[in-house]
Amino acid sequence: MNKKSYIPLALLILMSFITSCERDDICPENSMTTPSARVEFYTTVTGREEATDGSHLMFYGMMGDDTLFRKAPGGNYITLPLDFEKEESLFLVVKDTVIKDPANGMVIEKIKLQDTLTFKYEPQLTFVSKACGYCFTYKSMTVEATTGGSIGGLVAVIEGEPSYGELLSSRQTVAKIYINKKD
Repeated sequence: MNKKSYIPLALLILMSFITSCERDDICPENSMTTPSARVEFYTTVTGREEATDGSHLMFYGMMGDDTLFRKAPGGNYITLPLDFEKEESLFLVVKDTVIKDPANGMVIEKIKLQDTLTFKYEPQLTFVSKACGYCFTYKSMTVEATTGGSIGGLVAVIEGEPSYGELLSSRQTVAKIYINKKD
């Protein structure tokens, strides 16, 4: 066989490789994923709302494993995972408090103040794409808290679009916890 007969064969093989390649199905970094509940910490000083770090608060998951969730350093929020197999997730919020004698500043007592934070929702399986698969979103989201002292108040406001109790992103603020500054 001469060299000229190999050229069409080589072109045919090359064309078959080029046309048989298909675009990779890679899930983009900015695609939708199952969100966590973002809880922000604030204090009210002289009638103004100020962000606070909330580092003295500890969050324990009450979903059968009592996992401790820690706040990322540097922010005024924590993200808590929601149980998509149930319609509510509970977290124990614990605050260590020191009571001092006003006369001499000596520590009289160390106590732990506790509250329970309850997220109620309707989990919904959502198709993202062929490459990314499915994720869960949460509809009809509400937040409730007991008031044992460590949480001065809780505003259950879902922020972001749409703001009708629907949690679609971990960047959305689900709740704001107002911490009593004097404790």
